[in-house]
Amino acid sequence: MSNFTLVSLEKIKREAKKIKKQYPDFSHAKRLDMAAIQVLGVANYYEANCQIKNSINSMCDFSDDFADGFATCHYCNMEFFPSESEDVKAHDEIHLLYEKAEHVLGFLPASYKAREQNKKRAYRDLGANISIAKKVDAALRLIRGHFDRSLDAAIMGSYWRKHPTFETYVAMVDDYEKSIPPAVMKKIRDDYGKQLGHIAKGKSYWFPVTG
Repeated sequence: MSNFTLVSLEKIKREAKKIKKQYPDFSHAKRLDMAAIQVLGVANYYEANCQIKNSINSMCDFSDDFADGFATCHYCNMEFFPSESEDVKAHDEIHLLYEKAEHVLGFLPASYKAREQNKKRAYRDLGANISIAKKVDAALRLIRGHFDRSLDAAIMGSYWRKHPTFETYVAMVDDYEKSIPPAVMKKIRDDYGKQLGHIAKGKSYWFPVTG
């Protein structure tokens, strides 16, 4: 991930607040400039903003007609109208959620398109005449697709910090009776254990316990 992120922008704003204690007579703009130099090594806050905006735009595909068209962000998978300030603000908010998650987790869930492609290949391999070991790998790829979908929902819902790891998630999902052969599921249970009850039977989304 580039250093020019919305997370870095938040760091600059927090640092500017700290600087206020040291330099109470400085204007807010001056403190932001000082913080931008300290956090990103740029000339000023304006340059930091421009670099961050350019970095985010580099992750987006824009339609030819900017005024009436839309953009697709390949980082957070959001589609938005770049000519609409409210859309841009909403995209920044979602994009920041994904940045924070990646900063802590070290990865992001696969996109919807990638998940569906991986699941399709996994289903194909599970029905093929291959070894148990290869079918276990296929089954784990299928479960990974569901894990990524669940984690993606957790990021959007801001409860991703509580979401189980992939290994724990594998132990929590039901036995996939219609898609994973019993012998394959037994091997997965032997390797990952079994913790049923945390995810509703027949479902793949994990939700935090409330109440």
